[in-house]
Amino acid sequence: MLRKVFFKFSQDIEKVMADKLTQVLKATKVEVIDTSGGCGSMYRLEIESPEFQGKSKVKQHQMVVEALKNELGKPSKILTLLLIHQNNQILLAMKKRGFGMGKYNGFGGKVEKNGESIYQAAIRETQEEGCITPTDAQFIGYIKMDYDCEKETLKVHIFKATHFDGQVKETEEMKPQWFDVAKIPYNQMWIDDQYWIPYLLENKCFSGYLQFEGHDKLIQADIKEVTNQELLSISEKESEITLQ
Repeated sequence: MLRKVFFKFSQDIEKVMADKLTQVLKATKVEVIDTSGGCGSMYRLEIESPEFQGKSKVKQHQMVVEALKNELGKPSKILTLLLIHQNNQILLAMKKRGFGMGKYNGFGGKVEKNGESIYQAAIRETQEEGCITPTDAQFIGYIKMDYDCEKETLKVHIFKATHFDGQVKETEEMKPQWFDVAKIPYNQMWIDDQYWIPYLLENKCFSGYLQFEGHDKLIQADIKEVTNQELLSISEKESEITLQ
């Protein structure tokens, strides 16, 4: 049976994947096809295996993921984060409940599984958490976060806005507050914020990788400035969801 499975991965592990699928799934055919139009960011696996016989498409996909779990790495979760920066002030919000309670951050969360784009998720989360609608949000940063205590790698898409419609209000989840940029309360924020917020304040695009021990001990921080085109390319390569 021929099974077509879509993944994003580096093509240089093609042989490793073929060997693993042959070993685990007794695959008789493993073909890697570039579906990205030549930019090398999206590939399709076409697999023939007797192990797929009688299995649903969902089950077949799960079998491939399980067989390649070490080659494809940890599963990932795409998140958004949006900060409002006006003149010399930045709008942050204190989390009132749940994970991150007591910490200041921007507005954000996960992308809904309903065809929502990353940009749409960033706007929706800001509306829900701050009662405002950013009108000039721009994608300015991408950070991949690895926590040794989490099963998923977090892929955070960071947006910046300077204008919005509506009035900032406290919600059940968040308590917004304006801060002078010279007095950002980093001691009440996630430890990594101090590494990338300066880029945002200077309107510089950035990308990076952060590695944590637990949720609060940062053991690696690699943040760098990138061009807007480089940032878009990174997002396209790393994310399975459309940016816009």
